[in-house]
Amino acid sequence: MLASGVGIVTGGGGWVRYNIRWVLDYWPRRWPMIVREVSDLKTFPDGRKGPPDILALQEVNIGGGRLGQDAILSKLLPGHKLFSVAGIRAWVQVMWPLGFLNFLARGVVNFPGSTYLFDVAAWFCGKYFDRWFGPYAMQIYYTPGLGELLGVLTGAMWVLGNSTAISKRFNPSDKKVLCLGKEKVAVRVVIQIATKSISITNVHTIPSRKNTKTRRQQALKIMNWLSDEKVDGQIVLGDFNATPQEPLYSEFTKAGFKSAYFESNGREPHITFHQKHECPSKDIDPENCLDYIFFRGPALSLEQTKVELFGTQASNLDDKLYASDHFGIVANFKVTTLQDSKE
Repeated sequence: MLASGVGIVTGGGGWVRYNIRWVLDYWPRRWPMIVREVSDLKTFPDGRKGPPDILALQEVNIGGGRLGQDAILSKLLPGHKLFSVAGIRAWVQVMWPLGFLNFLARGVVNFPGSTYLFDVAAWFCGKYFDRWFGPYAMQIYYTPGLGELLGVLTGAMWVLGNSTAISKRFNPSDKKVLCLGKEKVAVRVVIQIATKSISITNVHTIPSRKNTKTRRQQALKIMNWLSDEKVDGQIVLGDFNATPQEPLYSEFTKAGFKSAYFESNGREPHITFHQKHECPSKDIDPENCLDYIFFRGPALSLEQTKVELFGTQASNLDDKLYASDHFGIVANFKVTTLQDSKE
């Protein structure tokens, strides 16, 4: 699943959400497509192209800082600051209920040389996981116990997470992490635009159609977590794995959040998760709209440019190969500053 992107701000480029489908689905062939998609986005209000100011990605292969997809992203966007969180590494710090295993797992995460282990795990998964396990990946993932076992044996459990790249000119800081369950996390960062502070929360919730109640609980957990923030606007974006008809979506709208795509187009997209992508490790869930950019707050409004999907076209060399099995979303926001309001 690809990542989310959001393009934003006065005088700036877009904010984007995108699920990049980890190292599965012919990753080496997809990466150049992802780079091209992100680089060629019309992220500026006047139609100019360029990398977004804010790029929120899900299903990222996160190493220890030197290897992995997040390390590649950091080199690709030198003007951005990267905030990456591998879900299990965060989860074992606060959630794991088993005494000895908890102690052991925390030891792996916290010992001084752990970053090198995570780099090795990210390198191994990037090079071999899809090649060896791709055809069985979805069956393994949805088989209780088997997915966890493979994750331990290959190191995959330590390197899957979310990455948010934010332009350094917004002085991004104050990263906080909310564990939603095992590898699923919400990662929040605060940016400063003139006199206004805006929080950006990159979310990936639990998949599968049968988990609607759990996703609703995760939505309520996120909103409770964000409720005490002293900011002028909030953006929550990512792969929510929930349709517009699900309780998760209605919980966000009841809390005052608006969907950027809906506000711009009068409806949600028909699909953001698609089945046009053909590969041995593909996720065979039904096509649907699962990805959103939600926003609320008096300082935030959408620019006149249309909120759009990207990554919707197949490779020029293979009409069954897409950058991801999710389409990305790009939006431009206007942040009303004190100077704007006086005018």
